[in-house]
Parts: sequence; C-alpha cells; structure tokens
Amino acid sequence: MTDDSDYRLLVEAITDYAVFMLDRDGYVASWNPGARRFKGYEASEIIGEHFSRFYTEEDQAADIPDRVLRTAGESGHFEGEGWRVRKDGGRFWAHVVIDPIRNEAGELLGYAKITRDLTERKAAEDEARRRDQQFRLLVQGVTDYAIYMLDTQGRVTSWNPGAQRIKGYEPDEIIGEHFSRFYTEEDRAAGIPAFALRTAAAQGRADQMREELMRARSQLEGLEREKRLHDELDRAYTDLRTDLNVQLRPEMSELASAFLTELTDARYDELELDDSYNLTVIEDGVPKPVISGGEEDIANLCLRLAISQMIAERAGQSFSLLILDEVFGSLDEARRQNVVELLRGLQDRFEQVILITHIEQVREGLDRVINVRYDEETGMSVVTQSDPSGVDGTPLLAGAGAED
Repeated sequence: MTDDSDYRLLVEAITDYAVFMLDRDGYVASWNPGARRFKGYEASEIIGEHFSRFYTEEDQAADIPDRVLRTAGESGHFEGEGWRVRKDGGRFWAHVVIDPIRNEAGELLGYAKITRDLTERKAAEDEARRRDQQFRLLVQGVTDYAIYMLDTQGRVTSWNPGAQRIKGYEPDEIIGEHFSRFYTEEDRAAGIPAFALRTAAAQGRADQMREELMRARSQLEGLEREKRLHDELDRAYTDLRTDLNVQLRPEMSELASAFLTELTDARYDELELDDSYNLTVIEDGVPKPVISGGEEDIANLCLRLAISQMIAERAGQSFSLLILDEVFGSLDEARRQNVVELLRGLQDRFEQVILITHIEQVREGLDRVINVRYDEETGMSVVTQSDPSGVDGTPLLAGAGAED
C-alpha cells in the first residue's frame, strides 16, 4: 500500500473533522465523511463547487472567502472561527484551518482545509458570558450594599455603585488599591486586614472540606447499601444451600449408596454426604476412616451417577452419561467388571452410556467399541469400529492429526 493510499484511508476514516481539498481558485476537489456529516452535502453534490457557499451571505458580501485564501497563500497558514452554513441553511460555529499545498518547485497546487464543529462549545461560552453579564448587571444595580472583588493579595478589582456611595471612592480612584485603606490606622497596625484575608481563605477551604465530607458521606452510604444487598444475597444463598441440603442431600446419598452397594458386592452399604458434600463410606454401620484410592474413585463415581440420575429424572428426558477411564485406573479386575456391569445396567436410565478408556480388558464387556489411533505414516487420526474382542472393522472416519 502506498503512502498516498494510506493517507486517503486515514482521511476517509475521520468523521469528527471535515477534511477536504480546494484547488487554487477555491473549488472543492475532495470530500470526506466528516465533511458530509458537518455540512450535509454528498460528494457528488459539492465537488467542483466553490467553497464560498459554506459562508454566510454577510461574509460573502464582505469578500471573506477570497481574503481567507489570500491569507493562507501569502502567510502559509490561516486559522479562525466563525459561522458557517450547512446545506439545509442551518448554521454552525466552525474552527477552520487552511494550509496551502505546493509542489517541490513552490508552485501553488491548492489548499487543505480542516473544519471542526464547535457549536456546543460556543453555546457554553455564550451562556457563561451571559450569566457573568447578568451577575455584573445585578451587582451594578445594588446601591444599598458595597459589593466589590479583591485579588488574592487584597487589591480591589471591581467596584459597584453601592461601594461608591458608601465609601466615597470613584472606580478609577480605588481599583488596583489595597483594601486595607478602608480600615483605621489602629486596625492596620494590628494586622486586621491581613487576618481578614486569611480568615476568608480558611473559610473557603473549610467550605471545600465540607463539600468533600458530603461527597465522602454519600460514597459511604452507597457502600453501606451495597453491603446490605451483599448480606441479603449471602443470606439468600445460605437459605438456598440449606434447602438443597435438606431436600436433595438425603436422596443423593440414598442413590449413591445403592450404587456403592452394587459396585462393592455389598461390602459397603452406605455413602454419607455432609453439608459440604464430602464423602464418607460406611462399613457395617461404622464410618470407614481411611479408604484406598480405588475405593475413593468408586465412591466419587457413585456420587456422579446419583447426580446424573437425579438430573435426568427431574428434567423428564433421557441423557447420555459420559464416564472417563480414570475410575478404572486403581481398580482390580473384579471391580472393573463390576463397574462395567453396573454401567450396562444403567441403559434403562440413560439414552446411552459412553465410556472413554485406554484399558484393553474393559472393552470385553462393552456392546460397541470405537477405536481412535494416530497413523504416523499418513499423519492422520483414524477412527474404526471393532467388536469387543478387538478385531478392527471398516474405518469410520479419517482426519488430519497433529504431528508428534
């Protein structure tokens, strides 16, 4: 991509500024989305038209557009603010920058014009000036009170008719003078004027501190409201957990116990769950303090089976049950077969029971076996179906595999 195309893409992406080109005579030569948004013209409507149409009739009559171009061409830059006119006749306050474009020989080729809409800022400034003027008019209309301003050093910066009437000074006599002249010699010697300024400054800081304290108090009240909401949610969660423990834990424990009895040939007949759903195996009515890794895997499997069955029953529809071979890793051959038989017995409760395993002995008790292996020669993963004895059948799927 060339530098010129990069520049064009950049200009086309700008929507907050009107960026366009003028030829040497002021006719529009390009048009970007920002210009379309501000001024309302489509590119096909405005390219080839003179840029003076963006100016008010008063500015056109005063030859402002041509003067602007001459200033930009002669001084190398023009920048200013003023009213501009949209396609629909509406006005907006614009900040305008115009720079001449010249070739390497210095010949004028045209102008780059950037316009920004500052209508909202101007409205805010006008409103601030209006309020300031109203305040000044109000102060100037007061004659019963001396109202005047001091700078930080105590010098008079404004003077109203009331101050003139009460103190006797004309504005040109007192503005710029120190306000201590209004005090007696004794008060000045005692430092009363300086004390008054320090007190006023301290009072201003005190007012600021009060405002900050009010903001802090408001923030604290907001935090207290959030804490109350958090406490209410925490109580609701605790109540829900209690209800679940009361309603579901006994049923879950009963189902898990039934699975445990079947898997262990009735060696263990009960599986207890505490409030945190920690498992305890019961042997002959007595909690078994230490269980082997294999027994712990069986206990966890029984709990998962119980949860799966409860979900299926409450949903009113069948689910597939997925079992990973981690449960077989620590079991002896007899218990592996018990697990497989139990899973076969769950076919009436689940739509299908899917067992993922790497243990060859487990496959003998399964109805259907699907093998997935990686072929190093082809770099493909091959999926085949085989009978439980391990004889491979027709490939079901072959796909690209990751390299070792």
